[in-house]
Amino acid sequence: MAWINAGDVSQFPDQMLKKVEVDGWDVVVCRKGDEWFAFEDVCSHMDVPLSRGAIENYDLICRAHGARFDLRTGKVLCLPATAPIEPISCRIESGQLQLDIDR
Repeated sequence: MAWINAGDVSQFPDQMLKKVEVDGWDVVVCRKGDEWFAFEDVCSHMDVPLSRGAIENYDLICRAHGARFDLRTGKVLCLPATAPIEPISCRIESGQLQLDIDR
């Protein structure tokens, strides 16, 4: 487990996707109230950045072909994606978003 700072919590608007680079890795982050979600910034269907997509309820929607993933689990919710995306653990420490980058 390697907790790495991804930025001040104030940099992450509520219910919006934001791309950050953490330890040389592109990560998409979403905050919904007090809940935080993060994934590698790539759709499992195609090599498209998820950070350019949208959030609807707890669905992360890829802009390329409309694949949907559950923000809470990374599970595929609809085609064309067939493989889930792996969640990255998040925590808040001293006003900083930290991600558990274990590569």
